[in-house]
Amino acid sequence: MAKKPQVICLYCNRKFYREDEEYEQIGRRYAHKECTVLNNSIHQLMQSKCGESYSKTKINSQIAKFVKEGYELQDIWETINWWFGIRQEDPTKANGGIGIFPHVYPDYIQEKNKKNQYKDVLDGQKISDYIDKPRKAVTVSRKYVKKPKRVKLFELK
Repeated sequence: MAKKPQVICLYCNRKFYREDEEYEQIGRRYAHKECTVLNNSIHQLMQSKCGESYSKTKINSQIAKFVKEGYELQDIWETINWWFGIRQEDPTKANGGIGIFPHVYPDYIQEKNKKNQYKDVLDGQKISDYIDKPRKAVTVSRKYVKKPKRVKLFELK
């Protein structure tokens, strides 16, 4: 039996077969179940942080714009959660939207890479390897530096 035609996800704009993936029908459109959860999570986070200034239509248009630029919904959610949740930045400056995302995303990636860089060092086995290694004593000799002769600028007679 032939597959039904592909549909386009409402949130991430990727094509998929409904028979192959979990999906939700939203009106006459379809979306991945994961995309729906992420989209709702972004809205819930911003609604809890912004309060009355929360704007659903503004956030929807910004999400669509960011996805069109090539960002993933997962990246958007993680960055916004990091910015407002972990860094505790002021959500009133957001004016009910997530327009700060493209400006903050490089900082988030840098922070994430920093944590991953030291993950090996923090691993219990790796630390014991560093501790158990014999250490060599190194002596550094300082070269004697002769003080320069003081130059008289003028003589009093």
